Amino acid sequence: MPRKTTLQPISSFPSFKKIATGFIILAIILLAFIVYFSFAKAIIILTVDEEPKTLSFDLTVSATSTDTDLNAELISKEIELNQNFEVQNFKQEPDLAVGQIKIINKHTQNQTLIKTTRFLSPQGILFRLKNTITVPANNEIVAEVYADEKGEKYNIEPTRFTIPGLSESLQQKIYAISEKSMTGGIKKIGVLTQEDLDSAKQKFEQNLNKIIKEKLEPALANATADRQKLENKVILENLILATILEQKFSNKVEEEISGFNLNAKVLAQTVLIDFEEMLEKAKENFKKETTSGETILSWDTDNFKYKLKDFNKENNLAIIQIDLTAKVAGNFDVDNFKTAEIAGFDKKGIEYYFSQFPGIKNIEIKFSPFWVKSAPALSDRIKIEIK
Repeated sequence: MPRKTTLQPISSFPSFKKIATGFIILAIILLAFIVYFSFAKAIIILTVDEEPKTLSFDLTVSATSTDTDLNAELISKEIELNQNFEVQNFKQEPDLAVGQIKIINKHTQNQTLIKTTRFLSPQGILFRLKNTITVPANNEIVAEVYADEKGEKYNIEPTRFTIPGLSESLQQKIYAISEKSMTGGIKKIGVLTQEDLDSAKQKFEQNLNKIIKEKLEPALANATADRQKLENKVILENLILATILEQKFSNKVEEEISGFNLNAKVLAQTVLIDFEEMLEKAKENFKKETTSGETILSWDTDNFKYKLKDFNKENNLAIIQIDLTAKVAGNFDVDNFKTAEIAGFDKKGIEYYFSQFPGIKNIEIKFSPFWVKSAPALSDRIKIEIK
């Protein structure tokens, strides 16, 4: 009889346990990856540098308006100038004060006042009429007067004068007022030295552009028929080129005088220009010369410098040298930056990467959650902020 063999079932429990364990581990790793990529985040805060920047460049000025040139009227003129100076070392002596008064006649008849007629101030200071005059009825006239005596006390402030030679009733209707102070009660006398002449010449040359401006402006206002054409256009002291053609003094060294004159013939070359237009054109040029990595924050117009560098009347062209300062910040193009460039970089790697960009002053890096030590691989989990 054959032997009966009993087959033992093969248990699958150990293999199933391993598979289940492996699946759980893979699930945990996958979950960890999901959690990591879902919550991992990097915020990079860049602080751009701000500093003053000064650029120097030239602006071309022409009498005809163009897109590139600044429009202005070119002026070249020979002018004669005269300036008064005092000697540096002098002594004072009493002299006759002089001045002008306005004589008012509210009477119905003309009033003639002869030379030396007295005019008395409320303080008892007496002046005399220099020349005989007639003041029309119900009218007024300006006349010159001089002090009755020498002395500083006659240098009086503007006041009202009565005329003692008239009757009391007429004094109420005919009187005088002074609108400026009387001067000259003290005379300064000194000896002219070479130092006086040298000092006067130096002061004259230092203030030459200011003197020329004051001389030209009234003449231009009177001579220019089309003022609308020159609206807002002015003469600027720094935009004047002055050449002294001839100069001489009214007195010689060692003469005893109180004051002296310097007379000069000067060639003045300048431009009649709109200051605001010049400033705007300067800003345009500044912007063209800034780099793509810079942003202009503000203009320092208080330190806006300009001077006339060249002048060519024949070609109606001039050159203005400009120095313009602006507060400039480095610029970083966040919108076009690809965050994939720094994916996986740790803190030191990110700091080194951004340190290569000019204008970035400080780099602040924030990883989250706490276990994240480098920038996520997903670019949308990296955020760049500009401070």
